[in-house]
Amino acid sequence: MLAMKINILIFFIVLFTLSNCSSTWSDYIDKGTVSKTDFEETTDIELINNLVITEVKIKGKTYKFLFDSGAPLSISETIQNDLDFKILSSDYIVDSDNNRKKVDWVQLDEIQIGKLSFNNQTAFVGNFSSNPVLKCLGIDGIIGSNLIRQMNTTINQQEKSIIFSDKNKPVIDYDFSIPFKSDVQHNIFIDLKIGDIRLNNVLIDYGSNAGFSIDADIWSKLKANGIIEKTITEEGIQQAGIIGEPILFLREYAIIDDLSIGNHELNVIVLRTGKTTSIGNRILSKYLITIDWKTKTLYFTQDEFTHFNEEYYGFKLGYSKSKNVYIQSVIENSQAQKLGVLPNYKVTKFDEINFNGNEDFCDYVFLKKKERVYIEVEDSNGRSIAFTIKKEPLSNLLKNIDND
Repeated sequence: MLAMKINILIFFIVLFTLSNCSSTWSDYIDKGTVSKTDFEETTDIELINNLVITEVKIKGKTYKFLFDSGAPLSISETIQNDLDFKILSSDYIVDSDNNRKKVDWVQLDEIQIGKLSFNNQTAFVGNFSSNPVLKCLGIDGIIGSNLIRQMNTTINQQEKSIIFSDKNKPVIDYDFSIPFKSDVQHNIFIDLKIGDIRLNNVLIDYGSNAGFSIDADIWSKLKANGIIEKTITEEGIQQAGIIGEPILFLREYAIIDDLSIGNHELNVIVLRTGKTTSIGNRILSKYLITIDWKTKTLYFTQDEFTHFNEEYYGFKLGYSKSKNVYIQSVIENSQAQKLGVLPNYKVTKFDEINFNGNEDFCDYVFLKKKERVYIEVEDSNGRSIAFTIKKEPLSNLLKNIDND
């Protein structure tokens, strides 16, 4: 939930319960307490591929967790196997790729973030090595929505910190604010406008490194009203969900100039089709944001260098045991497409990384991506293709596209 910035992790977990269970996750999701009152605690974060990572302690041992407002609290199967927390329920999760899997829900006696202890929290048990990117990041769990809702949270990605507080006001000055709603999972939703179209229940999703994603029904409405005009497509394979199963997909992109969050206007915004209508960390990272659960308000302070124009190499990379590192998808009208690069081509070299040597996909995940890179791929016949490619703004890729 890491585009070149390459999007190689975008996930949002939707939960479905089993009808034949006497107790389900929703019976326990509101459980849990914070050990302190009248507090204001700061913890450090790490930004990896436009995702927020921080450390937690469980039973005295330190783990690496993803901060994600679009999913519940979670621990890895390894943690559960080691510590054997009480199982509360077994239900299904469905990830952003619509893959479905049954998981256990457990009660964490205590989880510590910085100096704060959280007691009797409900978490699902996930396999964080199924998704190749999560495996590279070494994620042990998720700081999720049902834990976040127990206090106010200020995410300051410029200063690489999160402030947890139970104060009655934001701990920062802010430029604008907007009310939010929540659901049984304690996800955060806001309303916004694109042109004259009002979008209700837009998910605030720190667990996605995308920007604005729009579901198919709203996308069609924006097209019908002339708000979306030119579009380009991205086609290939996606492996973005936490369950990690690859799927075929076709995505559209467009640029708009008329999006408003409350009275705050954003210009040159990239929209993309997705399973849910959401705002990911590509946009959220441009602001210092306080999530105020006491008043159900989001407070925004804008980075003075904020800009939203996104650049792409025109392809994305993935990993599988059978194909090793490969081209997952290619964007229409990109240089990569014009060179004949197709999904499923094996990648043998990306800049200084040689995948035929001792380096692997994780070296690519952690590589600082340059404006211009050298690529070597093998086509379906084993023929080698080498090229140097530069990131391009989406506006360039949209040039000379005729959607009529």
